[in-house]
Amino acid sequence: MSTLLERMVVDPVPRTGYLGQKGTPVFRGIANVNLIAPDMDRAVAWYTDVMGAGPYFVRPDSGTPQYAEWRFGDDEDELALMDASFRPAPSRPARAACSSTSTPTMSAPNSTG
Repeated sequence: MSTLLERMVVDPVPRTGYLGQKGTPVFRGIANVNLIAPDMDRAVAWYTDVMGAGPYFVRPDSGTPQYAEWRFGDDEDELALMDASFRPAPSRPARAACSSTSTPTMSAPNSTG
């Protein structure tokens, strides 16, 4: 049985049509993931530890970040954090977005804290 990641990189089922020629990968990765963080200082510190490097793009340039982005992988996928104060309020329940009112405990791998 293959993992989800293996199935995302190369779809073993031959496909034809708009998504790809027969035998070519259909889904090759993710270009951008946006996450909402209620505590940007803690979130940026945690993701910096997990990613092994600080964000390449931060706004504003000084003070508490309101937006931060990391690039990773061979095709430079992006992971972005946005301050929760900028989260749009949906007029009805969202179908593709998830949010939480609780703040999960964040601990990086191999951390002692």
